[in-house]
Amino acid sequence: MHDDVSRTATTYGAVLGVVFTGVGALLCYMLGLRGLFLVGGAIGIGVGSGWIIRYVALSIAEGAGRSILAFVQPSGKSSPYQQEFSQGQALAAADNIEGAIEWYDAEMARLPESVLVRIQNADLHARNGRPERAEALFLEARRLTSDRNFELYCTQRLIDLRLGALRDPARALPELRRLMERFPESREAAGAQIALARLKQELARES
Repeated sequence: MHDDVSRTATTYGAVLGVVFTGVGALLCYMLGLRGLFLVGGAIGIGVGSGWIIRYVALSIAEGAGRSILAFVQPSGKSSPYQQEFSQGQALAAADNIEGAIEWYDAEMARLPESVLVRIQNADLHARNGRPERAEALFLEARRLTSDRNFELYCTQRLIDLRLGALRDPARALPELRRLMERFPESREAAGAQIALARLKQELARES
């Protein structure tokens, strides 16, 4: 396969090199070169252009090959979690929710310190009418993580669940306060402040 790619790149380089030889001749003529200087300059531009085109074509082909190989045979260096958990995502996409949940539960047992597997499992439960289990998993993931992006995501999802599927807005109040305290400069904190004030008013009216 590499030989085929190399031959193709060489052919393109040669063909376009001839084209650029003509362009080079015109350019050299416009620069005032005549005779052997014109011929040499035109050939030099053509050969140089052909070599560059061949090199670029080979680089692109080899880069694409590496990308395809990484997808088909992941080495684990780039995105190991996404690669490992793709089986659970595939089961969920095929509407095999019970199979996906069973698979994620097994992965959590296998990777007790993994935050991402718990987050994906929690999202799966939340999307499929199991908010109590989703809440427990988001809390567990947040306790495990030291990554602020994961922490923020878990906090936001807990707020969503308590305001929505769990129908327990009073328990969303501490999560809104937590978000504001932990991420005071974020856009999410500004939104949480507005939501907190509105939620307090609604709860006061209901009491």
